Amino acid sequence: MEASRARSTSFPLVPLGEAVATVREVAKYGQEHSRNAFAQYLGHSTAYSGPFKSKLAAFRDWNFVVTSPDRVSLTPLAQRLAFPPDPNRVGDDLVEAFRACSPFVELYEACAKGQPLDKATIANNAVHRLRVSPAAKDRFATVFIESVSYAGLGEQLSDGGVRLLGERPPDAPQRETSGPLKEPAPVPLVPSRMPSAPGTVMALPWAVRGGRVTLSVELDRPLPAPAFKHLTEISSAVEALVRTLDSEREQDDGGQY
Repeated sequence: MEASRARSTSFPLVPLGEAVATVREVAKYGQEHSRNAFAQYLGHSTAYSGPFKSKLAAFRDWNFVVTSPDRVSLTPLAQRLAFPPDPNRVGDDLVEAFRACSPFVELYEACAKGQPLDKATIANNAVHRLRVSPAAKDRFATVFIESVSYAGLGEQLSDGGVRLLGERPPDAPQRETSGPLKEPAPVPLVPSRMPSAPGTVMALPWAVRGGRVTLSVELDRPLPAPAFKHLTEISSAVEALVRTLDSEREQDDGGQY
């Protein structure tokens, strides 16, 4: 039993889109956290439970955290996704996160691009090609499909399968992800422990139906710490604006406006 368990391949149990949303929430409170605090962010009361340890391993698989016995720190990749210095690079960073997970990358590279791939085929490949435990094959297929689609390397199909896409050339427009994770979550402000580099354009995008609202600041120096308090207040006002725009669009779409 132990030998069989040792041979099975691990993979992140948290899909990429869910992990990004969590990182954006955690980043509101800083770049480094105690294990107990990080467990609470993930909905667990203790850092010693098996479910929390499995989720923490997923964040390591996506290259979003580094850990010590007592601390959990966000990686530079996680910080960029939480607080994008350049919104046009978000797609590249999502691909980088996906490529940090070697079992998913191996399957992605082995499969034909542009052809429908059903969930059962993915699950069977996980067992026979990647040595994933048969008991975990369906979960593997679900997380793979959601994650490859969120990274813009696939399109979820109505039958639950996926069509894999080739990687976007460096100068091509960003590809929108498909399925229920298509619209990114609003990007939260990060506390002042994450300074802006001189000359950086700070851009905070919010997705709205039919467009995007962006708050940006450009300076020849880092943002001073007191500025983040005002940015948080402005962010709340922008979020109210986004809700208004979405509500107006829904009324318009429904013929009530």
